[in-house]
Amino acid sequence: MTPELSPQDRVDLRLLGRHHATDDRRAFAELLRRWTPRVRSLARTVARTDDDVEVLARSGTTALVDAIEAFDPGSGARFSTFAGRRIAIAMRHADVGRPRDAAALTLAPPPTPTDRTVVVVRPRRSAPGTAVDRGTAPSTGGRRAA
Repeated sequence: MTPELSPQDRVDLRLLGRHHATDDRRAFAELLRRWTPRVRSLARTVARTDDDVEVLARSGTTALVDAIEAFDPGSGARFSTFAGRRIAIAMRHADVGRPRDAAALTLAPPPTPTDRTVVVVRPRRSAPGTAVDRGTAPSTGGRRAA
């Protein structure tokens, strides 16, 4: 069953159809123009700081572009639902709320083999008659260690 489309949804579908059928850049630009205020409004609602608004708006706009390219106008679905979910998910995963230097720390090079060196120290048994006292290793079954 096809959902009832609002006038805005019908315009979006018409623009999406033109963009996908003929790679119409004007239709693409019109979709961006129509949706950018919604993306910025959502970013302002979610953000804690002014810097966060910009980061969230960029993430949301990137998700909008991806949604425009991925949406199938013939599916009968609403573009507003499809794009809205993608934008919200992108904003949820955006790098906000942390100092910018903290994000750079996640890009540190992997540790070298010497960074991963593990030293295992086993306590020596000093009681007479033990494997250590006789010079044999317990795992060798009583044979002399080489």
